[in-house]
Amino acid sequence: MMSTHRKKETKQSTTSKRIQYLGLSAITLAVMSYSAALAAEEKNEALDLPDMEVSGAAQEEGKTQLNLQLLAPNDTAEYLRSVPGASVNQNGPLTGIAQYRGFFGERVNVLVGGTHIKPTCANSMDPPLSHIPPSLVDSIELKRGIAPVSSGIETIGGSIVATPFTNEFGLSDEFESSGRVSAGYKSVSQGSQLSVFAGTANDNHRVNASISAEQGDDYEYPRGDVSPTEYERSTYGLGYGYLRDDYELDFSAHYNDTGVTGTPALPMDIIYSEAFTSRVGIKVGLEENRQLDAHFSAQQGEHQMDNFTLRAPPTMGMKRISDAEVDSLGYGVKYTFPMEDGNLVLGVDGDTATHSSIITDPTSAMWFVENFNEAERNRAGVFAEWEGDATDALSVTVGARMTQIDMDSAAVGSSMAMMMPMSAAAQLVKRFNSADRSRSDNNFDVALDASYALSETLSLEAGVAQKTRSPSYQERFLWMPLESTGGLADGNSYVGDLNLDPEVAHQLELGFSWDNKTAYFAPRTFYHRVDDYIQGIPASDSIVIAASMGDPTPLQYANVDAVLYGFDTPFGYQLSSSISLDGQVSYVRGERDDINDNLYRIAPLNGLLAVSYTQNNWSLTGEVEGFAAQNEVSATNSEKETAGYGLVNLKGSYRPKHNIELMAGIENVMDKDYAQHLAGYSRVDVGEISKGDRLPGKGRNLFITAALEW
Repeated sequence: MMSTHRKKETKQSTTSKRIQYLGLSAITLAVMSYSAALAAEEKNEALDLPDMEVSGAAQEEGKTQLNLQLLAPNDTAEYLRSVPGASVNQNGPLTGIAQYRGFFGERVNVLVGGTHIKPTCANSMDPPLSHIPPSLVDSIELKRGIAPVSSGIETIGGSIVATPFTNEFGLSDEFESSGRVSAGYKSVSQGSQLSVFAGTANDNHRVNASISAEQGDDYEYPRGDVSPTEYERSTYGLGYGYLRDDYELDFSAHYNDTGVTGTPALPMDIIYSEAFTSRVGIKVGLEENRQLDAHFSAQQGEHQMDNFTLRAPPTMGMKRISDAEVDSLGYGVKYTFPMEDGNLVLGVDGDTATHSSIITDPTSAMWFVENFNEAERNRAGVFAEWEGDATDALSVTVGARMTQIDMDSAAVGSSMAMMMPMSAAAQLVKRFNSADRSRSDNNFDVALDASYALSETLSLEAGVAQKTRSPSYQERFLWMPLESTGGLADGNSYVGDLNLDPEVAHQLELGFSWDNKTAYFAPRTFYHRVDDYIQGIPASDSIVIAASMGDPTPLQYANVDAVLYGFDTPFGYQLSSSISLDGQVSYVRGERDDINDNLYRIAPLNGLLAVSYTQNNWSLTGEVEGFAAQNEVSATNSEKETAGYGLVNLKGSYRPKHNIELMAGIENVMDKDYAQHLAGYSRVDVGEISKGDRLPGKGRNLFITAALEW
């Protein structure tokens, strides 16, 4: 049990850390000011910027590389809307959870700056992509289709890599400076952002620092405001690199400080969410084109949320505060060497994570529910992967991975169990604490991707794989019916199951890529059969039902069978030297294979079409987004249907000088009243949106951003 004394110590620790990071920000600003001064002195040697691309998403070596130039979201996850097959589950303005081809949450491997960041919140209020603000994102890559085994552990739902800005090594021993300042404003939420990245480097050393600040009010929609959707976030970063001959060392540290931020699709809102992550990477070039790569990362996070600061307290007067923390370490070593007409990679990797969370009542010092107590989830894997040319026309990536996942939990407790020894809560505490909570899974992944070139413009694509995922710590260790569900946001209470089996997905993908430099078209179809898919089903345990505290139909995580299938395709056409058309269409269907029901929170058929006009220093883009109605919903999760809709967006960019860029646009030009299917339902008792109704999408938004680079 977390005592009152421990909570005070935690808060004092948090205050101390904020003071420390104010000092860090002062140092950061000093470094940036000095770098800016150097840049001013050397303005005749300013960094040449690449030509701006205005196409939707470039395809290269099976990856989808997003163009981020003309988007201005609050949440980095929103960039994924440009990716064929990708979507975002929205529970709040900064809590976008990545979805790819119907898989979301822990099923999608997301790396930020090379680190697998663990959400501190048991409801994923701080998903990985929330740790990097959009203004400091350099690129986002998604391995389209079946992710190779080398891309990470548990890639059943694909792999996404977000890379923050950094600076490159120089060409001489003289230090040269580079950097970027960005500022922006959004009318729909009266939101503003300011970020600075600055660095200096020579041929052996590079140093950089970054700082950003964002804030916004409740966003508007055609019939009013959606509350609470205000937000605030600050980030601080430092980086250092050393290069000598065939040896490279890279260090980075990042501090994310999210303040009071609404999450109306969840039962509580963010009061604060603080996380410090650091990473050290080493690359060593060896003889005969061999290379050794290694990295080590660490994360420490603290988080608090409540149900009364940003929203009216529950009508029954049950005020609640939840405090959570996570500690995580990660590592990886891989050795790459030539083999046949390709390269073989041998690697080991893994990470550890320990989660704790307690719910308290500010009006009653004795009341508490310890929903997670030192819940451990440790992963260790080995893999081998070969990538190369099997013939002149056939390119292949084939690999296998073995992963061991060990999980355990300390004993839990509750004041209800202490005060009422015969209550349902007391029985659940006794059942959980007396059980053997240690679990170990041995998972096996294998993946094969192949591309066969029929001509210079046409290639056939195929992939087949078996991918696995073990239960999350919530799915195994949630001992009492609660909504601590990794951001499912369906309004149901869940209870875990210690005896869950890992999910095993058998994946098949077929398609082709056609690109004649003027037009491109790359459709893919996919089919995933998932054995032991982890899904909430109606609880039949009378003790669980009695302990559900107002939810008469709690769900219990269980292994079921499921299938996901569909298609997605990017396409485009260069109409002239100045005008281009780009777009994508995506469809996924998710079904239970054991009963007649659909999987929860699956994006409907959707498409994006953009027409761009580009000149030397300016461009204009018009977009049309279309979403079909979603009628294939989950009865088990009491999911509601949504209507189809279309949106029109206009965006433009202008460079008065080579290192200055101004961007402006209007999103939802027609001020359409709509609801995204992947948005949650309002959990707020009092407000303009009735409790249980789908949260509406944003209304008309005028935005402007400006960036200066040197």
